[in-house]
Amino acid sequence: MNARASSLAFLLVSLGALPAQLIPKNLDAKRPAVPNRLAGTWLGKAQEQLEGGKTLDYDLSLQFAGADDALRLEVRATVPVDTGQGKVTVSVFATYRGTFRAPDLRMQSESIEVKVVETGERIPSEPQTVEGKLADGVLTGRVGSDGDGWTRFTAKAKGDDGKPVVVANTELRGGWSGTARENGPDGKELRYPIRVVFGGDGDRLTAEVSADMRYPVQGGSTPVEYRATFRGSRRGDELQMTSDKVTIRLVEMGRTESGPRQEFTGKLQDGVLKGRVGGSEGEVTTLELRADASDSVVDDRGPIGEDSVPRPGPIGDPVRGQRRELPQSYRTVLLEPREVRDAGAGNVVSHTLRLPRGWNLGAAPEWRAFPDSFVNLVGEVRGNEGEAITFAADHVFTYSGTQSQFGNQSTEQQAWTRDGQALRRPPSGPGAVAVELLVPFLRPGASDVQLVDAGRDEAREAAFRAMCAPTIEAFEANCRNLSLNGGVQSQSKPWLASERSRVRYRDGGRTWEEEFECSLVGMHGSSQIEGMSSDNGMWIVCQVRSFRAPLGELDARLPLLVVVADSVRETPRWSLGVSAIKLELAKARTQQLRLETAEMQRRLAERAAANTQVRDAEMATWRSQQDAGDRMHEANVQALTETQKFRDGDGTTHTVTNHYDRAFRNPDNTILLTNDPNYRPAGDPNVNQVRWEELQRVDPFRSGR
Repeated sequence: MNARASSLAFLLVSLGALPAQLIPKNLDAKRPAVPNRLAGTWLGKAQEQLEGGKTLDYDLSLQFAGADDALRLEVRATVPVDTGQGKVTVSVFATYRGTFRAPDLRMQSESIEVKVVETGERIPSEPQTVEGKLADGVLTGRVGSDGDGWTRFTAKAKGDDGKPVVVANTELRGGWSGTARENGPDGKELRYPIRVVFGGDGDRLTAEVSADMRYPVQGGSTPVEYRATFRGSRRGDELQMTSDKVTIRLVEMGRTESGPRQEFTGKLQDGVLKGRVGGSEGEVTTLELRADASDSVVDDRGPIGEDSVPRPGPIGDPVRGQRRELPQSYRTVLLEPREVRDAGAGNVVSHTLRLPRGWNLGAAPEWRAFPDSFVNLVGEVRGNEGEAITFAADHVFTYSGTQSQFGNQSTEQQAWTRDGQALRRPPSGPGAVAVELLVPFLRPGASDVQLVDAGRDEAREAAFRAMCAPTIEAFEANCRNLSLNGGVQSQSKPWLASERSRVRYRDGGRTWEEEFECSLVGMHGSSQIEGMSSDNGMWIVCQVRSFRAPLGELDARLPLLVVVADSVRETPRWSLGVSAIKLELAKARTQQLRLETAEMQRRLAERAAANTQVRDAEMATWRSQQDAGDRMHEANVQALTETQKFRDGDGTTHTVTNHYDRAFRNPDNTILLTNDPNYRPAGDPNVNQVRWEELQRVDPFRSGR
């Protein structure tokens, strides 16, 4: 073996070149696969009955786009019609939205434009329904309504030659396994098993690649683990991807190295993806993969019902440009008020928030016998499509260590614990809290955890610093009074930070992305005396919340998730009761703390039941507390730059995502959002049972807002 082959650099380069080939197990390799999705262009024939028993036949084009549960369709046709007094040309352009659950298709019209080309006259049309089935590569069905009648159609996918043909259109999402091949250091071909998990599609294709092998070295071989993530696009049968992260772990050495940037290219031929992965050094690996039966996309959602397809109505499209494209299910949202009750305090209402209709609220106050953080809103809010908002309790960590001529001692590192106390030193940098503490605690089944992005949240941190200013100033004043005393020199200083981290991991057979927000505040002290030095401190992880969605969906869902999380408010009665408990706990932290906390909870319940209204002074205190929280909220919203405020007739402001141009409120304080400039709630049978008030947009750059 030459020196080049045995170097670690060559090992990283050769392991970094990973391509792939994909063959679904249920595919007959002797013939092309028929389409199992509708995305793309389909060409076909339409036939409809005219008055007098005549039949009209014409060509039509169907352009499908989007996911199966949020499918979009454009239909175009040019039809020569004999009116009996001459021939005219009728053009048809219509758009539809709906659902495809193989083999069934069902869609409802959004817009229909039928006009006579020669005169420009528009022909009115009722809302239409599309019904169809896909079998053996042929889509058959009908489009129309009972009032206007029905048109039958048959279509096939458009081929490269522009003609309707049956083409392979293999679904990539899910796991694929196979064999990788590359040139080994001894000149022989090296083969090893490899696995790729694809997510997304189109311009948002992702791939997670993993391989475990024994790599040849002098005198034998050594176990090596390869992990990489790629992002890119799929154009028809062509793949083009670039690595986000490449890591190579030398198992016996306990060492992990970052690999060079890699390109993943491939082409799907007759259901087989043949590809190449390589870096700038020119080394290339080829892959051959087959779809895992266990990870194949199985549609077990049942037949399409009427409720599965959006009805014709005022559903607005998101404004494009600087805004992110929202999922289809978020285009129009009803944010309904919900209440959270505190079972530990007489079941009083502790918090209010707004949730989209149908979302599950699973959060409540959690009480602990711990004076620094004895009650927090803890739990999850879950949407209908896998998305979730998580609220976690505050947590306090302490640490200490000494160094002397007799040796060093330090506190043992411990993970997050349920009682809110543990021994651990502060994190080494942004993202460490999320990866090392929050994910293991909140997602105990997570594997393949990767830090995608992390950094300080400057706007949130500024608001957090302002909130903590009185406490920090008092602490710093005490520190200034410390000096050399009895030969012992002591120094102490406070610190704080707010950070945002995005993490990717596998859990429950799926790949997730989760964005964590948290604030950290702590104190570090050090002391020195002849022959010995020591340090100690404590720090708190607080304001913890996270936003989770399946891989590739978080960016689109994040604006609405943040608005829901920011709508959480403490009620005056509960908040003032908790504040009273905090004051008492600050004066008395004794061994009877658990019994005292239980007593405080009982007294809070009695206080809430006995008081029918809050005194003016208490209300002013509560409003002051809420103003501080609102400032943090506004700083966070401005950091995201994707929310806006509306004001109702009473002067109350309402914060919503800026993906909508108009907002309405009903007497129950339910918010309706839409982008349709012509939409009127009074004309919508889904919501016109109550009176709606249109809210006025607040201009943040004008005074008096």
